[in-house]
Amino acid sequence: EVEGGSLRRISREAYEYWANLHPKAKGSIIVMLADGYGPQMHTVARGVFRRQSGNRSATLALDAFLVGTSITSSQSNVITDSAAGATAYASGRKTYNG
Repeated sequence: EVEGGSLRRISREAYEYWANLHPKAKGSIIVMLADGYGPQMHTVARGVFRRQSGNRSATLALDAFLVGTSITSSQSNVITDSAAGATAYASGRKTYNG
């Protein structure tokens, strides 16, 4: 946790899991910050894909890369707007909505 906030970092277990999947990966890391895209939206997308493909156990290509999430809140509200959330995620400092 970050001092004065509740920004959660990736767990050691999640990091080690990802690192062992691609032990020779060098150079770049891709961080996906999807505004408004949470576990619920991913579950819906997977459900639609399974129904369309007729495969009840199908997975999305993104499933292999999802290793962690972050919960943020702004300085002024527990419900954050995207700018305040991205600022908290990127810098570890809370800002005000708007």
